[in-house]
Amino acid sequence: MPPVETSLPVRWVELLNSRLCHDLISPVSAISNGVELIEETGGDMLDDALALIGDSARRASGRLSIFRIALGAAGGQAGLEPGDVLRALEAAFDGGKVSLSVGPSVADRLGTMPDGAGKLLACLVLVAEETVPFGGRIDVVTCGSAGLQAIATGRRAGFEHGNDAALAGLLADEDLGPRTILPAVVARFAVSYGFSLAASAEAERVVLSATPE
Repeated sequence: MPPVETSLPVRWVELLNSRLCHDLISPVSAISNGVELIEETGGDMLDDALALIGDSARRASGRLSIFRIALGAAGGQAGLEPGDVLRALEAAFDGGKVSLSVGPSVADRLGTMPDGAGKLLACLVLVAEETVPFGGRIDVVTCGSAGLQAIATGRRAGFEHGNDAALAGLLADEDLGPRTILPAVVARFAVSYGFSLAASAEAERVVLSATPE
C-alpha cells in the first residue's frame, strides 16, 4: 500500500463536517418536532411528545459521545479509559437498528494498547456500521495477541461507495464524498497513531481489524 498522508486537506474537513451534520440532523430535528407537537396540541399529547424528545435526545447524545472519541482530540489522548470508550460505543448504538456487543476481553486489551487505540476502535465501529445499511449486529472482539476487530453481520452486509478503497488509502481525493470520507480519515488516523488496518468481506459479514505496528 502506498504511503498515506496524515494531514487533512480543507476539502476533507468540509466533507467530514457534512457527514457529522447528516448523522446528527435526524435526532436533533426530532427533538424540535416534539417541542412543536406540545405547542400545537396544547399538551394533549404530552406523553408522546416527551417520549419523542427523550429518545431523540439520547440518540443525539450517544452519537456526539462516539464522534468525540472517534474524531476529536480526546480519543488520542493518553489516559483515555477503556471504560469511557466502551460506554460511548454502547450509548451510540442503544436502541438503534444496529446492535452492538463488546467481548469480555476488549477492555483489558484496550488498556494494554498504545495511545489512540480507543479512537481507532471507535472509528472501526463507525465504519462497520456503514456496512450494514439494513441493520444488523456489530461484535467488538480481540484478535491475535495485540489487535481489535469490529465484525459486522447483517442482510446484504458489505462495502459500498468505495469505502473499502478509502479505508486502504486508495481512493483518489476527487472521488471522496460524504459517504467515503470517514474511512479515508480513519486510514490517516491509523498511520498517525501507528496502527495497521485490515478489512475483509464475505456473505453478509464484514471484518475490520486494527493492530499496533
